[in-house]
Amino acid sequence: MIYAEIAGRLGFEEDILTSTAIGLLSLLPDEEFIRFIGRARSIDGECLEKHIGTCTRVEAIEFWKTDFLYGIPDVFLRLEGEAGVSVAIVIEVKHRSGKSGSAEETEDGRIQNQEVDQLYRYWKSLAQQYPNCGKAIVFLTGHRIMPRKDLETSWRAAGGEARLFWLGWHSVYDFLAEALRSGKYPARTVECKILQLLETYLRFKGYARFSGWPQPAMSGIVSELRWLWYQRLYTLNLGLSGRLHPAYCRTYVKQVPGAVEASAAVFYKP
Repeated sequence: MIYAEIAGRLGFEEDILTSTAIGLLSLLPDEEFIRFIGRARSIDGECLEKHIGTCTRVEAIEFWKTDFLYGIPDVFLRLEGEAGVSVAIVIEVKHRSGKSGSAEETEDGRIQNQEVDQLYRYWKSLAQQYPNCGKAIVFLTGHRIMPRKDLETSWRAAGGEARLFWLGWHSVYDFLAEALRSGKYPARTVECKILQLLETYLRFKGYARFSGWPQPAMSGIVSELRWLWYQRLYTLNLGLSGRLHPAYCRTYVKQVPGAVEASAAVFYKP
């Protein structure tokens, strides 16, 4: 969270998430970072990778860029490749919130109040300040499915010209898990340590996808009765949240980090 502290934004959980996660990802090799951002998808299902596939290096990355004309985006990227290819990208990060301002659709289908729409303002800034670059906006949120309405409204506010993409934190977690499983980075390498640290962090934030029940660490329980143990925890929830896997509780029970006691670790095996 170094970048959040430098920018004076430590009081905002969302900004700490931005600084920590994107800051760690930026330490990976450029090709890995570009592969990560390329996972973002448009409303039509098109991957951002199609537009940045020829980029080979991250030329610049800035947090809370203050010289933007219309607002302060969370992250600004400039990717470059051979033959003068250059792409300017804004990443707008959300954790438990929506856009900071949105255009409105009238009953007859018209869009009004475009100027208050956050993603439209960032697109307008990109269009005016980087006219000779490829451009894209990535809306990085905690939704499990694409917030299509938010993107469509901003896209219409920009006259259908904005290149808007969505990426979910759950997808980012999947990217990390896949990179670790691939064996591309051997254990104890810096890259492997970064991936492991960030995977642990996103799991703590509740963004790990549910991949099966944890193995109970209760002595004397027989395999035939395990289903009953799980059923009781699931159906009763009478102060037993401490007996569930912490990441599961954060994601499915209370959605609040810290809702599970630290001592809960004794009730499950990783």
